[in-house]
Amino acid sequence: MARPIRLEFSGALYHITSHGDRQEDIYETNTDRENYLSILNGVCETYNWVCQAYCLKTQWLLAVFDRQKSRAIKRYQQFVSEGIGQPSLWSEIRRQVYLGSEAFLEKMQAFINDGKDLSEVPSSQCRPPPVSLAVYTSAGKNRNTAIYNAYLSGGYTLKEIGDYYGLHYSTVSGIIRNHKSKT
Repeated sequence: MARPIRLEFSGALYHITSHGDRQEDIYETNTDRENYLSILNGVCETYNWVCQAYCLKTQWLLAVFDRQKSRAIKRYQQFVSEGIGQPSLWSEIRRQVYLGSEAFLEKMQAFINDGKDLSEVPSSQCRPPPVSLAVYTSAGKNRNTAIYNAYLSGGYTLKEIGDYYGLHYSTVSGIIRNHKSKT
């Protein structure tokens, strides 16, 4: 059976999980963990993702709710059911760090824009909002270069870029992959 299409939203945060069959461990050795992290790093680079955190522990999610599995499952189910229908707090996330309005963001930015060393702050949290896709189009040598540069900005999804240029997002992905192989 085919997997359902995954929805992608610009600026969204995603929680990705992986688990073994019958709740078995998926990492048997440290080499397994290192291989997984290497793959994760490659995917993040390829798709311009920012990984905020990861955990390589077995059954880590349930441990947050209780040590005993049956109680942990019940508490997790209660947590999820209480969240249904609640407004999303993620709609107010700005630049992956700030939770609040644009006015709040500007106020916080004023505190750090006074010459402090920000070399340890991830660039995705410092970068300004991307310029419009029209700017990439006019500045690029050709359409494919514009598409590649827009993608590298981190401000647009493949679908958003594809919609702008009248292309399917898989075609945009191919253009980016081909452009990367030439550089």
